[in-house]
Amino acid sequence: GTDLLQDALSKEPNNSSAKSLLSLFLSYKITTGDVDGTEAVQASVQAIDWLGELYEQQSDAPNHELHARRLSVVLRLASYAFRDVGRTEEATEAVRGALDIIKVLCNQRPR
Repeated sequence: GTDLLQDALSKEPNNSSAKSLLSLFLSYKITTGDVDGTEAVQASVQAIDWLGELYEQQSDAPNHELHARRLSVVLRLASYAFRDVGRTEEATEAVRGALDIIKVLCNQRPR
């Protein structure tokens, strides 16, 4: 699981997004007790792949860049929320909510 995530992170063109994803992934693991973090890894790897796609395509379409920025913001907010709230039910919900938003944003990504 984690190796898969590390591999995806190494391909991520935007370092701050990658760090946010890793932080979100670790938060998810800690709050849910999901030791191998399977669900978080899958969501994170997907998001990283799509971020990579968006950055590659941003020269042709400004809306790709905007979309990628939105994704990064959601990830950062999620990691801040976790840090501020601590290992509580609210933090778990914040992290799960962020993963849901990421999935929605990724599904709406410009073609």
